[in-house]
Amino acid sequence: MKNNLKMNLSLVALTTLLAFTPLNVSLANDSSESESGNVMLVSETEHSIPLEEDVVTEYGSEDFSVMYIPYDGKEYTQTKKESYNSINYTHEYRNNSSTSDSLTITKNRTRFSNGSVGASGEASANFKLVTAKAGVSAEKAWGTSDSVSVSQTFNFAPKTKNVVKIGSKAVRSKGQIKEYRNGSLVKTTNVDTKWSTRSYTNKDETKLK
Repeated sequence: MKNNLKMNLSLVALTTLLAFTPLNVSLANDSSESESGNVMLVSETEHSIPLEEDVVTEYGSEDFSVMYIPYDGKEYTQTKKESYNSINYTHEYRNNSSTSDSLTITKNRTRFSNGSVGASGEASANFKLVTAKAGVSAEKAWGTSDSVSVSQTFNFAPKTKNVVKIGSKAVRSKGQIKEYRNGSLVKTTNVDTKWSTRSYTNKDETKLK
């Protein structure tokens, strides 16, 4: 009876200790980093609809050049181009210690191309016109998407709060595709499409008071 009581008390004490022990994010395989464990995960947010941040906008002409109108074919006029960061994950980490530390974070990001570029039979060809005019290639073929793993090692300075973001660099293009036959305009297609171009990771650091 006494032995059982001692065992129960030990389990209660162990459970209480674990409940109040802060959760440290596991570090790289290097033993010294694993032993230090200075970086603490405060919060993690997965954005089911990716955030669009740091948008840079460029405007084009709404009219075709008077110097050239295609006699037979298509031409895309881009009226607006936006370059931005598509964020899939946002994390906040803290290093409350007096020494720096590092951490490798691995998450999935979304590669994509979507929007409106015309009817299904011409969408793929139209999308190539759009990306050529924008001057930025797409990671995925028109109308497709997938998830790929991103792994990045970050350094965390002493006494800092760090916001880490993971996602993709992306582009949005708006304009019109005009189709000519025998020098006459026969069709106008409005375009509003987005596509990812490569991975994006960033860390913003703030000193703790």
